[in-house]
Amino acid sequence: MQRNETVRLGVQAGWIPDAKAYLLAHCRNRSVLNVGAAGNVEYYLPQRKHLWLHAALADAAADLVGVDVDAESVGYAERAGVHLVLANCETMRLDRCFDVVVLSEVIEHLDAPGMALKNLMAHLNPGGKLLITTPNPSYYGFVVRTTARLELNIYYDHVVSFYPENLVAMCNRHGYRMTDLKFFSWTGTGPANIRIKSWMARNIGKVFHRLNNSFLVAIEAA
Repeated sequence: MQRNETVRLGVQAGWIPDAKAYLLAHCRNRSVLNVGAAGNVEYYLPQRKHLWLHAALADAAADLVGVDVDAESVGYAERAGVHLVLANCETMRLDRCFDVVVLSEVIEHLDAPGMALKNLMAHLNPGGKLLITTPNPSYYGFVVRTTARLELNIYYDHVVSFYPENLVAMCNRHGYRMTDLKFFSWTGTGPANIRIKSWMARNIGKVFHRLNNSFLVAIEAA
């Protein structure tokens, strides 16, 4: 949706306390394609499998296929007893479709996100949904660091950032529509300072949604 050369969301933005719970609820008893499934697999397997999104999706979904472009991580998962497909989501052809495609914390890594969006939508059954989570560039921590004239903490393999409006513009370009938008903040683990920052992000973001560290969108065919 657009007006006067600017993008309008067309959906009411909301807040959720737990993005993982949202994803699992929408994948329950569905056929699911999990893109980027091997991300951080060396951390999760074998001792922390209960924290791994792909393992949780396997418990919830009626049928699950995981893909990843990282051959080393896919091989690690295989040796740990989890089968993943080595494939590039921008160009792959899996010769089947799914009820839900999950693209969680992946789109910011891609060379050609528009190509990936179009290709993943082609892997959906009629009425299916593409669920995307990605970092939020208006995160309050970035605002604070910018105000303090500090460098932003950007992961080395994040090559692009999106506002929700950018994803709406991509949908408009390819004939899709955004049907849901939720802001949230991932819960940090580890040292006390990380947990404190996570607690602050969640509580600030609960009131001021645009200041959360991440957001989630659902995209469907128009």
